[in-house]
Amino acid sequence: MSDIEERLARLRPRPAPEEILRRAQGGATARRTLGWKEIPMTIAASALMALLVTVMWPQDPAKDKPAPAATQDDWMDGDMTKAEVDRIVGREAGHPPTLQKWLHELGSDDPTTRDAAQRELEKVLDLAIHDLREMKDAPDAEVRARVEKLIEAYGRRPKLAPAVARARKEGKPPAEWTSLFKRPFSGEIDWPKHLAAALDGDATAMGDVRAVGWHCAGALADAAQAGSAERRLAGRLLLREICAPLFEKRTRVTIDARPDNDAYGTSAYSFLFASQDADVHNNMVDLVYNGCGTLHFNPYGGAKNRIASLGEVDYAGVREAPEKGWLKDCVRPKQGHVYVFEGALATSVAMKKFAVKFVVVEVAAERVTIEWTPLGEMPKAPRMAGGGRAGTMGQCGGAHGER
Repeated sequence: MSDIEERLARLRPRPAPEEILRRAQGGATARRTLGWKEIPMTIAASALMALLVTVMWPQDPAKDKPAPAATQDDWMDGDMTKAEVDRIVGREAGHPPTLQKWLHELGSDDPTTRDAAQRELEKVLDLAIHDLREMKDAPDAEVRARVEKLIEAYGRRPKLAPAVARARKEGKPPAEWTSLFKRPFSGEIDWPKHLAAALDGDATAMGDVRAVGWHCAGALADAAQAGSAERRLAGRLLLREICAPLFEKRTRVTIDARPDNDAYGTSAYSFLFASQDADVHNNMVDLVYNGCGTLHFNPYGGAKNRIASLGEVDYAGVREAPEKGWLKDCVRPKQGHVYVFEGALATSVAMKKFAVKFVVVEVAAERVTIEWTPLGEMPKAPRMAGGGRAGTMGQCGGAHGER
């Protein structure tokens, strides 16, 4: 008998013993009928037993309460089950072989193919994580190393809920979304239906959502939460894609207007050192807010920095330095405007360039507040030879324009 047959046999009803059958049929061993004097004692004994059970094994008052409704944070940022992933993957035509192809290519003999597969899997970690966990003990060392990195990346994913909340607050209104389309369009769109179509995999609707970007994240989250389980899972993947610019961290800095030619203090800032402390940056600063009302960005000898003013653009959408529009010495900050700073760091080997973007949050005669984000990897901050410091720039002769 096989193991399965044995288990089934245990579940089959067995014939009752003859003694029990005789009792049921009222035979010689049948149960005695209680007398009228014994009934009250029997009832009392049953009540006492019920009380003891209640005291010794109290019931959990929350046991029978309904489970709380899932919040947006739950479905957006909680782990998907494998069954849920299988449902959405199986629904998308052609997706399973693509996913399996990328997983297989992690062990390719071609380094370019391995790198490309890893990048693609980073975009769909919500779908791939269960397969990746099953591959963590793969015999190929190259595959194990890449799988480990992908699993670590999954654990470090930023939360979607805060990004969606920020999009609701800072995003463009629906009336302006069609102006962001990448395709010719005129007329009006029923956005609830259009977003639902995107969640169902409609190529045109998905293209429009990607074009609008994080501005429609709040509406997309609402459409996903109100829909089926498949739509919620599809919404999670699409939200993670369009909200990517909102995951970047911003550093806020207030630079005070410089009143004299003394030490910089809080009137200067270094992106490279991420500091206003002279003991840290040794006057190798990138911005000085001089009394002239402009931000000077080449304040010490040998600096070869430049700034481009992009105007009132989508800060999150700025992903790289522009090709033109560069200033060489100073810029007059304007509230709400976005700028790109490009620095050049001379080393003993070569000139290393780095870039940051910043937005002017507040500007006044006495101070300017900015928020900045690196555009790519920042080089290691240098040290002054012999522990010395760079010189400080002097005050300008008066107000002047940008240059």
